[in-house]
Amino acid sequence: MLTEQEKDIIKQTVPLLKEKGTEITSIFYPKCLKRILNF
Repeated sequence: MLTEQEKDIIKQTVPLLKEKGTEITSIFYPKCLKRILNF
């Protein structure tokens, strides 16, 4: 279960994710995969 504070943090990020979600994931996932594959 999430705490109320954690729920609030998630709710606060929704507008940013709606606006920039594709941009964020297009950078985030390649970096993650690079780290995993080079591990």
